[in-house]
Amino acid sequence: EPVAEPVAEPVAEPVAEPPSPLISWTPSGGAPLTPPPVALPGVLPPAMVPAGAPLVGWQQPVVSAQPVSVNGYVLATTWARLVAYAIDWALISFIPVILSLWAIDYGAFMREAIEEAGRNGTGSATFTTPLTLEMTLVTVVVVGLNFLYFVGFWTGGGQATLGMRGLRMRVVDAMGRDTLTLGQAIRRWVALGGPISLLGLIPALQSAVGFAGFGLWLVLLIMVATDDRRQGLHDKLAGSVVIRSVTSGAGATAVGCLVLIAITIAFTVIVGGVLLNEMLPWFQEYMQELESAR
Repeated sequence: EPVAEPVAEPVAEPVAEPPSPLISWTPSGGAPLTPPPVALPGVLPPAMVPAGAPLVGWQQPVVSAQPVSVNGYVLATTWARLVAYAIDWALISFIPVILSLWAIDYGAFMREAIEEAGRNGTGSATFTTPLTLEMTLVTVVVVGLNFLYFVGFWTGGGQATLGMRGLRMRVVDAMGRDTLTLGQAIRRWVALGGPISLLGLIPALQSAVGFAGFGLWLVLLIMVATDDRRQGLHDKLAGSVVIRSVTSGAGATAVGCLVLIAITIAFTVIVGGVLLNEMLPWFQEYMQELESAR
């Protein structure tokens, strides 16, 4: 017999819910209704908040950057840094002086100074050093050697110049990267007055070079002495700090002073002897001219 086809039951149409009569959370003539809790990111539901605790969102704690901490090292004192820097300058001054002896005729230089002082009748002379090709080359070479010395030693494995190593000091990144990057070292060198000698290549600024250098170093010294982290302008721009071994105390600084004195005396004797030997013939000739004029 043929099978009867199943009859599909009719599908009931969905009945639309009537619109909510609630048009405001504050009905007339009654207390305001409390809206349902809304889950906000970082906010605990009221049921999970302990009694008496404020209902606030969670925020990531802000961790302030701290200077690098190196075991066995402390911030170097102002006096120790000054001694180390003076030793460095005494060491790197030999080459500039030797080069200047080749570039400048000190005999003619002194004679011009004496004659200028005699002409103006004040006993003092105001003149500029002749800007020769040799003088320009010497200035550029001196600034280049200064750059290589400081930047090279700061970024090297020892993280310190020769003067700093004698007092067991290091210059490091203040935020913990240890050795300074090349960019940091360059910024520190510029702020320390490394290229200031280049101003001497401008005749109108020759007399201001010494005052500018002294003023800059005085400002840096005051900043280092008064700053909590012993950071001068050069350290702040480079993001660096100078640290010193805890085993290197006042005794090492005293030895550094003695070394500085010894270098200064040797430098004065050697350079003074060379200058005297070069200028003595001219001085004798000049004295003979004065006797003849009388």
